[in-house]
Amino acid sequence: MKKALLVFLFLFLAFAFGCSPAQTPAPDDGQQAWSVPSPSEDSAVIYGEIHSSTNAPVGDMVFLSEDLAFDNDELPPTISFSYQYSPRAIVDTTRGYFYFENVEPGENYVITVLGGPGEFVFVTEDDGKTPLTISVKGGDSIDLGELFIEMPD
Repeated sequence: MKKALLVFLFLFLAFAFGCSPAQTPAPDDGQQAWSVPSPSEDSAVIYGEIHSSTNAPVGDMVFLSEDLAFDNDELPPTISFSYQYSPRAIVDTTRGYFYFENVEPGENYVITVLGGPGEFVFVTEDDGKTPLTISVKGGDSIDLGELFIEMPD
């Protein structure tokens, strides 16, 4: 009986926290509230803040790319990016908030920022070299927090 009650409690909590409403950062400077959509059962939402290391705006050219070599340690990161097929973020360029909605489940997503003509910058791990790989499942709402990138001069 205790085991069944514990399983029920676990499933209830997992369901309750998995169905939380969309996250909305509170405006602290009198600007309009930023609203992040909720995910569907079959897709995910990825959101956060993105800034350059010099606090300069990164603009609205933020894309979700794929690391084709994410599961092979013998290969260097191989980022696949396309203006046509890589999802583009909705960005509040003033505050740096961004989100991607309707993201298909996957294990190898990388955030790419267009820094200038032909200059792509990837959000990296703390080492500054390895692309930050993002994994999502259907129904996920992933908050990446505050991200910093090195924009080209």
